[in-house]
Amino acid sequence: MSNESDEQFRLDVTSLLSEVHTSQKALTKSLDEYIVANNKRLDDLEHTVNGNGSRGLAEDVRSIKGKWGVVYGFVIIVLGAVAQAAALHFFH
Repeated sequence: MSNESDEQFRLDVTSLLSEVHTSQKALTKSLDEYIVANNKRLDDLEHTVNGNGSRGLAEDVRSIKGKWGVVYGFVIIVLGAVAQAAALHFFH
């Protein structure tokens, strides 16, 4: 009786290991496919942001920030001049 139960246990363990191995191979394949797809998405995103030879998103953002910086600086200078003129007018 013990021999039969030992043999059945070995068959069960062997079957389970086979199922685990098959599942592991499928998971590894899925993970490899995900990695390839993710790397392509990252390459596409890098191309969009950096431009890779053409004007990219990063360059556009720098340009917009520079233009708004100039406008903001000009507004501050104008407001300072108006405030100074108003102060001279009221206190003179």
